[in-house]
Amino acid sequence: MRWHIRTYQPGDEIQILELFKRVYGHERSLSHWRWKFLENPAGQQISLAVDEDGSIIGQFAGLPVVAATANETILLTQGIDHMVDAARRREGVYTALARHFFETFVTSTGAAAWYAFPVRENFDIEMKAFDCSALHQVSVLTSDLSKAEPWRPSLRHAQRCRVDHLDRAGPPVDELWNSCRSELPVATVRDSRYLNWRYVDCPDIEYRLTVVTDRVSKRVRGLAVTRNGWFDQPIALMVDWLVPASDLEAGRILLEHCHSLARERGLNAVQAWFPTYTPQHHFLISLGYRVQLSPFILSVRGPEGSKGLESLRGRWYYTMGDSDIY
Repeated sequence: MRWHIRTYQPGDEIQILELFKRVYGHERSLSHWRWKFLENPAGQQISLAVDEDGSIIGQFAGLPVVAATANETILLTQGIDHMVDAARRREGVYTALARHFFETFVTSTGAAAWYAFPVRENFDIEMKAFDCSALHQVSVLTSDLSKAEPWRPSLRHAQRCRVDHLDRAGPPVDELWNSCRSELPVATVRDSRYLNWRYVDCPDIEYRLTVVTDRVSKRVRGLAVTRNGWFDQPIALMVDWLVPASDLEAGRILLEHCHSLARERGLNAVQAWFPTYTPQHHFLISLGYRVQLSPFILSVRGPEGSKGLESLRGRWYYTMGDSDIY
């Protein structure tokens, strides 16, 4: 072969960004790349195909996150930015990249599972290339902001709580995560370290972190992360949500505030992802959100010979923020 596979080396990002522009047709900034890959607190996972002249002709990357189960923390990795130069697509580069990535990063001592949210066409390609499997098609929940909201929180509960916007997450959010962790069988660790990296430090997308705080106990009772607009769609995205399932009033207070912010921006809907088996999904349905299937398929693959992927089925709590699409 005139090319070989290796892991990322410092300085490769310049050629990676050039390849990204050729393959996807738009530019990604160097600051975005460094934030996403070099500053990720969970680490870096990149396999590259390199031609004999040193030029990068393909990439198979993962975005690792630390996740919590009932008994332990594990590593999951999201498949992103899989690409091969158009002139080299019939040489087996993609398959070789996938093999190298899984043998290097998705192992008994590495990531417990790889996951992605491809559309059907890309899922079919991935299934043939490296035998991933589908957990389910992702549901999207939508609230029409032109409609009345009879579910608004009671005045008594609203007066007991304060709503704040955070510049950065800190110890009170860590306490909230710890109180929610036991309710989430499998979930990305949503502590302040992760939330600050994923949302606050993102260099080119503006996210808003909103918390509900009890005025008496001073305890943070809920957190939502929102993004206004997505491509050319006039919608607000609720990309993350951390509220104890039993604290319905805190959920209503937080949701009402997010809806009000979206209306102030002239947006006409709020959308969110929650798996259909979660209390959060049922909570939004009870408040009038409608559900429909998105074009995205949650696909997964574990280490060679692993039997552990079934532990994700029907148990994994994810939101839009678990996908780099948002």
